[in-house]
Amino acid sequence: MTKKKGRPKTTVEDLPRLLTTAEAAEYLGIATGTLHNWRSADAGPDYVVMGSWVRYAAEDLEEWRESHTVRTRHSSVSRATRR
Repeated sequence: MTKKKGRPKTTVEDLPRLLTTAEAAEYLGIATGTLHNWRSADAGPDYVVMGSWVRYAAEDLEEWRESHTVRTRHSSVSRATRR
């Protein structure tokens, strides 16, 4: 028997985790209403809409948080000393 070549099989574990609005808000440390307001204003992190529910990919939240992190001139020094 020969093996088929091609893409490896994708499993559920390989897929990005989708968080509810409440979980996303908790992760970001903000109110759920803030995420709702941002969605209404076409702002904030990317999100997925399927039917009546809204979900956030964990990696999108992390990318958005990183893109809004303000780096000070001392931040690399303080991170190095915390390790």
